[in-house]
Amino acid sequence: MVNYIACDFFTTRLPILSLNNYFEVFNKSTKIEIKNKLFTLFEEELLKELLAIASLDSYQAINRLASSDSYKENKQILSTLLKYYT
Repeated sequence: MVNYIACDFFTTRLPILSLNNYFEVFNKSTKIEIKNKLFTLFEEELLKELLAIASLDSYQAINRLASSDSYKENKQILSTLLKYYT
């Protein structure tokens, strides 16, 4: 059995983007528009850096996106971006 000990610090996860930004992406948008908006957002260096910190595999997958024509890989990357964006 593992014994856990409380630490004297904590971390807080705060959204980097505003709620208005969220609505711009998802309000009255088609699936293709949402996909394009998300891929465009994650081209920004700040979001790419934050993604690299959270998941290096996802960061590397986004970098492969430009050279990939694989529907399956694009769908997986989009799913990942949705998770990190929301």
